[in-house]
Amino acid sequence: MGVKTSSKQRRFFCLEVKNKFGDKADSRAYYNKLYEIIGDDESNRDHEVFSMLLDYFLTCDIKGFSHQDFPETDESRNQRLHSLDWIPKFLMEVCDRGSLFMDDSIEANPWPENIHMSVIKQALDEWGKDNYRSGYDKVTYDSLKIYFEGKLGLVNKSRKLTTSRNGSKTVVKQSRGWHLGSPDELLQKVRIAENIDTPEDD
Repeated sequence: MGVKTSSKQRRFFCLEVKNKFGDKADSRAYYNKLYEIIGDDESNRDHEVFSMLLDYFLTCDIKGFSHQDFPETDESRNQRLHSLDWIPKFLMEVCDRGSLFMDDSIEANPWPENIHMSVIKQALDEWGKDNYRSGYDKVTYDSLKIYFEGKLGLVNKSRKLTTSRNGSKTVVKQSRGWHLGSPDELLQKVRIAENIDTPEDD
């Protein structure tokens, strides 16, 4: 039976175990012997080993153990990554790439730290052509604003060097915009907002 990671989530806890004998040619012989030791046929049991196993479980210190405290695993992270909404998926991909557009038009500064929402929206729309399942998935301007303010805690205000759109061209000028920071800084904000810990944080 699956165990949910919490009462508020639909995801299930995935425990990763070491498979020491999984790739070995003698794995079947190993497990056959193990089944004999702990199996139902008492005549084949190795009572000495069985007693050692029982003693281990009886003396194992479980102070502080809580069945509600689940360890973080790579598979748990993968579940959250696969269920991300479109905006964090897009942001994580562009942060990893280091540019908003596949063919970035700002050669001198491919990653604008201050940016107008219209540029982000255009980059997201272009990304969505290859990622959205249908037109119903298209993210609205308001959804972007809510995510940036509510989830990431970013502020939209007048900034000296803001990347904006002027027709089909991208220009840098004083304008209202969002301070994204560096790709690593923005990625960290997204990971925190989506509760995706990195392996180094364990």
